[in-house]
Amino acid sequence: MKTTLQEVAALAGVSKALVSKYLSNAPDARMREGTRKRIDAAVRKTGYVPSRLAQSLKRGRTQTIGLVISELCNAFWASVTDMALREALEHGYKLLISLCNHGCNEESEHLRSLFGYPVDGILYCENFRKVESFQLLSMQRVPMMLLYQESADFLFSTVSHGAALEEAVGFLAERGVPDIFCMYSEFSPWPVLIAEECRKRNVPYDGRLLSHIPEQQFEAIREICRRAPSALFLNGWRMTLLLLQIMEREFPHYHPEIIMNVNFEHPAFQDSRISGFVRHDFREVVRAGVQNLIASVEGRPAGSTTVESRFIPGPLYREQRKDRYLNY
Repeated sequence: MKTTLQEVAALAGVSKALVSKYLSNAPDARMREGTRKRIDAAVRKTGYVPSRLAQSLKRGRTQTIGLVISELCNAFWASVTDMALREALEHGYKLLISLCNHGCNEESEHLRSLFGYPVDGILYCENFRKVESFQLLSMQRVPMMLLYQESADFLFSTVSHGAALEEAVGFLAERGVPDIFCMYSEFSPWPVLIAEECRKRNVPYDGRLLSHIPEQQFEAIREICRRAPSALFLNGWRMTLLLLQIMEREFPHYHPEIIMNVNFEHPAFQDSRISGFVRHDFREVVRAGVQNLIASVEGRPAGSTTVESRFIPGPLYREQRKDRYLNY
């Protein structure tokens, strides 16, 4: 039979109210050190575990944040989730993870399930679609923080790639690349930003949206390799690994300048074809997102955050390539 708060209080020789204040770290829980030790000993001896439900009813909060994310097998999103979990725990909150699969209907269902627990706030990593989901959030009035996207309706913590991409395009233009091609995923801001920078420098630009379906990705990358653009921008690390593998097997003589978006190290990223990286501190994005969401939940001032990415030339970039395009 489960131990009750009354049994703990009786064993410690104090009131239930005092045990409750001790367990919840209430600011008005003033007591002698000896009393604290007796309560702690009674809790340990009886194996008493406070009811989170009872505590949440008393506080009006569950101390739980919901996280809506599409996958955890992706190294980047797994790192984002890990950082969100650690940051939430540091502020006394749990993280309830809800996995969806890039679908609008499924995302709405996951939001409904989170409201049923309930959660105090939601971290939303998917591209927010404002139809049914927006109505759900408006009715439930649950604070939400969007990660890696901006919104006029909700708080957000995101990244600005404008300055980094401007520098990256300028870097390639100075080296005389004849054309630039961008391979990008859905909702990426890269094609618009890169196209504008290419226009400013009068460098021919083209791009292609890659499907989430592996077979379609393979064929699209093969087609791009057959076209052989001089420089490639890729805004996904898995996209880059796939490209390098296909080039190694099927297009060994194709050596474009590659600029990729990545925030972790991998042996494949030492490839001499990778001319540079666009990177940002994802920990700063997640930390700011979690902190501002919790502030909003607790009724404290909260705001949105934008972190700047930066362009970093590749460590193995070969100097002899700098005149490679000047004779075209």
